[in-house]
Amino acid sequence: MLEKLNNLGFPILGTFTFFLIAAPSHAVTLGVYDFTGNTAAASSVAPNISLSSISAGAGVGINPLLNVGRITNFNNTGSNTLASAQGINEFFTFTLTPDAGFSVNLTSFTLDVSRGLLGRGPTVLYLTSSLDGFTNSVSSVNVPTGLVPQNTSFVIPGFGFDSITTPITFNIYGAGASGNIAAIRTLNLDNLTLGGDVSAVPYEFETGSGVLLFAGYFAVKRYLKNKAKAKA
Repeated sequence: MLEKLNNLGFPILGTFTFFLIAAPSHAVTLGVYDFTGNTAAASSVAPNISLSSISAGAGVGINPLLNVGRITNFNNTGSNTLASAQGINEFFTFTLTPDAGFSVNLTSFTLDVSRGLLGRGPTVLYLTSSLDGFTNSVSSVNVPTGLVPQNTSFVIPGFGFDSITTPITFNIYGAGASGNIAAIRTLNLDNLTLGGDVSAVPYEFETGSGVLLFAGYFAVKRYLKNKAKAKA
């Protein structure tokens, strides 16, 4: 029986366990916010994750209109720095949550934005995350003038946003709005899209089973080797 396990069973089970633990992942669209129906909920979400609706910080409002997201009532602070926007909570936000047993790698973050009809909205957007308490800018983009949102991308670093297994919140701060009328200090937003991959995380019992399996395999080989020596 042990000879059969040595010749067949253990190698097959070992190979199966290896592939179970090291399951590959593939790049996908993690989620899209396109504001169809004037809703701030995600219109598309990849399997095994969830995305919250987009909401606004205390310093601004959110009012989707004509299937475009509108972040409204930015202040004219005379500054376009991250600190100026953080000080008065001028941001929009959402949370990505992996399902239990799954890990997310975020690789891209694109969105269509503009400064509104009269070009008085924020001139720059700063991407921050809950990984560091929204302290530092992960990346920033300039916001074009005009009514129709134009495509742009935040640069996602190759470290820090991989192997995410717990909820992560993104705050996107807007700074540099101008003009004396609050109603015209607006950011138009559309097609916010996250890219990356989702993969299953090996459970402890799977990893432990693999270790025990290979340990048992080598124990059997040693036993058979010693048995053969004793017969010689």
